[in-house]
Amino acid sequence: MTDTDPTRVVIDCDTGVDDAMAILYGLLSPNIEIVGLTCCWGNIWVETTTANTLRLLEIVQMPSIPVAMGARKPLLGPIWELGNGVHGADGQGNTNLPPPSSSRSKSRPPSCWSGWPTNTLASSLWCLSRR
Repeated sequence: MTDTDPTRVVIDCDTGVDDAMAILYGLLSPNIEIVGLTCCWGNIWVETTTANTLRLLEIVQMPSIPVAMGARKPLLGPIWELGNGVHGADGQGNTNLPPPSSSRSKSRPPSCWSGWPTNTLASSLWCLSRR
């Protein structure tokens, strides 16, 4: 890796409207390379965040980026109220987009990383979710 190579990152997210925009910026940036995404519970349920992440990658025609579903609840502390009032029940402003056609990694973080291609080794982990 040289100083001109993009920084490889894995993004941990609860993909609603805000995280979708952050992921899009990352995908478009010449300075970073998103090599994987892990999805967690946050503003919406983890099954929904995972579907939103897969759908976003399909929309931008990058479905080969690995996606894994992570925590179904906070690792520490109580479960808080979902962000339906801000993000909508689907996390995308109640746009009711069709389900993604691709599927997530079968294993969960962090064990999923060992099954990802060796060219996905990241130098950074970015956490976008609430906790």
